[in-house]
Formats: sequence, structure tokens, C-alpha cells
Amino acid sequence: MSGSKVVRCSAIESETCFEKRFSVLVPAYEPNEALQTLIEELLALAAGNPAFAGILVVNDGSVEPDALQIFDNLRTLGGVRVIEHAVNAGKGAALKTGFSYLYENQTDVDFIVTADADGQHAPVDVMRLAERAIATGNPNIGCRHFSQGVPWRSRFGNWMTARVFRLTTGQSLRDTQSGLRTYRRVDLPQLLDIQATRYDYEFHCLFHQAKRIEVPLQQVPIETIYEPGNPTSHFNPLLDSLRIYAVLLRYVSVSALSALLDFLLFSLLTTLDMSIGPALVAARIGSMPLYFYGMRNVVFRSKGRQLYQVAGTLLLMAVHVAFLWMFISYLKVAFGVHPVLAMVLGASTFYVGTFMVQKYVIYRAPSKPAG
Repeated sequence: MSGSKVVRCSAIESETCFEKRFSVLVPAYEPNEALQTLIEELLALAAGNPAFAGILVVNDGSVEPDALQIFDNLRTLGGVRVIEHAVNAGKGAALKTGFSYLYENQTDVDFIVTADADGQHAPVDVMRLAERAIATGNPNIGCRHFSQGVPWRSRFGNWMTARVFRLTTGQSLRDTQSGLRTYRRVDLPQLLDIQATRYDYEFHCLFHQAKRIEVPLQQVPIETIYEPGNPTSHFNPLLDSLRIYAVLLRYVSVSALSALLDFLLFSLLTTLDMSIGPALVAARIGSMPLYFYGMRNVVFRSKGRQLYQVAGTLLLMAVHVAFLWMFISYLKVAFGVHPVLAMVLGASTFYVGTFMVQKYVIYRAPSKPAG
């Protein structure tokens, strides 16, 4: 790819495509020579490319002399800026520091390509993602091919997160743990609002992009590179996996707690001989405050318009109650199923659909105009 233009546009796109620019962001903690090699090769590939706006490296509190020397070397290279954390704060925190700096200081940049510092990303693939993002206007993620030679912790972790991600979002990603990604500058304010600061931060970013269905996340095949034993990775398979799955556990937990309250109220009211319809409505009204607070503030952590979200949740709950009313009544009359058991069956049937409506409609993150 050396010597060729990174950006290739069709005749229709060419009028605006070349106006778009990108920066590369690399978070680094105790890096080895692979980081310097990556940066030098990226600079060579991007030389003379009008779309290239430079490289930002974030030193996430490294203290080893060899690592500090590498950062000093990078500071001497044109087109590279190094900023640093006083102490190690986590990969997510380093990415957020980089996003914040680029958002405030590079207003002419449309895309940010993130790459890891451990030599797992080929420079040509970094440029390929930038090329694809500029040509399509969409964010993307580099997808590796997991086969023999890839460390078990990476294969297993990706296998798990890919399936959980598909189950909860309806979108299939072959590589949910890839650090090679392209983000739109317009999305950075919302990404900076995410509370996570470690490896789970990137998984939260995937959820954010999945909620923005008008801009699909594209998958770009990339080379799979691993050092024997993957010694430079700072990923903790247990702790970091738990952080990644936390976003999913929050939804299950809030849903279960609200459903338990709903179930108890319905059971109590039907025991007191209240008919199915009024009992469903009363139970849902009783559990509604807990449900809305949990979904808005705990699960989706949304800062959207509260009035719109209240109205959307009320409408969704009304549809849910109507469905349950018909479902419970049918099972009771046709098969003699107890109303409480029928309610459990009906609520389970509606579970996935309720999540999808909330994720894509009620709590969907609105796109903000570029600043």
C-alpha cells in the first residue's frame, strides 16, 4: 500500500470524500519496540496523504525505562503527539483521554482509527480501515480470523462476547474484542459519557454503535497477528471479562427485579379476586417507577429527553399489558392454565422484544452534530 492513496472514491463521492480526514489514536501501557515500529510504518504509509491528520499516542502511566525511552523517541517524529497519564488508569481511560484531546483540538478530523500498541495490528490494516470509513462515511471494526495459533484466552473470550453481543443486540460480529476500530468524530461526546475505564469500555462503545441502527458498524477483514503466548497483552481474562459482561448483567438484573415486583403484585391482586385486566394494569403501575429508573439510569445510562422516554415506556408497557391480558385469558379459558403461571409464560415471550424496542427506539442515542 506504500506510495498509493489511502482514500479511493467513486466519481459520485469524489467531490466530498477528499475533504474528510482521519487521525490515528494508540493507547499504550509499558510498550515494547512494536509500538515504535507501528508508528514509523504508519507515517511512511500515510506520507503525502491529504486525509491523514497525524497520530496521537497516550502513555497510560508507563514507568519502565525502556517504555519511557520509546515515548521519547516518538516525540521526535513529525506528525506524532504523545500525551500521558500520571498513573495507569486503564485502556478505556486512555482512549477517552485521546478522544477528548482530538475532539477539542482537531476539529477538521472526521474519523479516529484506534489501534493497539502491542504489534497485533498491521499498519496496512490501520490504513485500510481509515480508507473504508472515509469512502463509506460509516464506522467500522477490524475482524481477525480465529484459528490455530491464537491464544486460548483470546479465542474463548471472543467466542463468548460475540454470542452474547448477538443475543442482546441482534447484530453479528466476528470479532468483538478487536482494538482496531474507526469512530466518527460526531459520536465522541456520547462515547466520552460512558463510565467504564478499562477493557470493558470498548464493549460499551460497541453497544453504543449497535443502538445507532442508521449507521451500521461495518466489519473489515484484517491480518491476525499474535506473539507466542501473547505476552504483551494486559488483558485479564477473568476480571476484564466480568467488566465486559456487566452491561448485559445489568439489563437482566433490572428486568428480573422489576418482573419480580410485577409478579408479586399481580399474584396478590388476583388472590384478592381482582380480574386479570385490572390486576395487570395495577401491577404494572406499581412496578413502573422501578423499571423506568433502572432502564434509564442503570442499564442504558441514557441522557436523552426524559419526557420522550417516559412516554415511550408507558406506550410499551400498555402494549405489553394488552398482550399479556389476551395471552393469559386465552391460556386460562382454552387450557385452564393458572393466571400467575400464564403471566410468567407471557412475560418471557415478550422479553426479547421489549429489550429491542427500548434499545433501538426509546433509549437510542441521538446523533449529535459535529462541533
